[in-house]
Amino acid sequence: MHAASDTLKEWLYEWNKYHPDQPLYAIKADIHHYFQSIDHAVLKTEIRKVIKDAGVLALLDRIIDHNGNMPDGVGIPVGNLTSQLFANIYLDALDQFIKHELGVEAYIRYMDDFVILSPDKEQLRSWLARIEQFLREELKLEFNPKTTMLAAKNGIDFVGYKHRATHRKVRKDSIKRIKRTIKKCESGKITKEQLQKSIQSWTGHAGHADSYNLRKKIETLAEAAIEKAA
Repeated sequence: MHAASDTLKEWLYEWNKYHPDQPLYAIKADIHHYFQSIDHAVLKTEIRKVIKDAGVLALLDRIIDHNGNMPDGVGIPVGNLTSQLFANIYLDALDQFIKHELGVEAYIRYMDDFVILSPDKEQLRSWLARIEQFLREELKLEFNPKTTMLAAKNGIDFVGYKHRATHRKVRKDSIKRIKRTIKKCESGKITKEQLQKSIQSWTGHAGHADSYNLRKKIETLAEAAIEKAA
């Protein structure tokens, strides 16, 4: 995740450095209900492109077919280690299509969330239409309705951060969530140990952004909540 964020940040920085007067645009896209929409037959076909051992394939087929409460033939559970592997294998065909068939260079994906950059808005529109068709016809997937094209100068939300050419910030919804967690500790809905664990995780994530003052503020709020709950 952080490697994907670093790559996007570097691209935006380089573009701003060498093309300061030329606008840059982005497709910001993700897949609608991705894990629930993965087609088992398509997934098994994609797995067989990279794994040939019959015993391993039989085991993976059983794992895929045992998909909890979802309809037969579609969907994989969120959170399982195998599901993370399956989810990436499933979209490898999308990566190949975008990179090699469309010839896109500035493309980066993390799970079902991806960004494409170009100074040509019409080119982006054309790519977006072809990608949408590929997803529907080849992978039986649909874009999230929030998929959009935007001006990169306004910032790009990706993997939990707001990216611009000169800096990277923690997303506002992430800040709101951690503040709600702090309030839960103040009201006794969670323990101070649970809050400390949440703060540690959040500050680790925020530490990859330009967030020194923000992190200090959140840590101060958390310390006050812990003292109140003690």
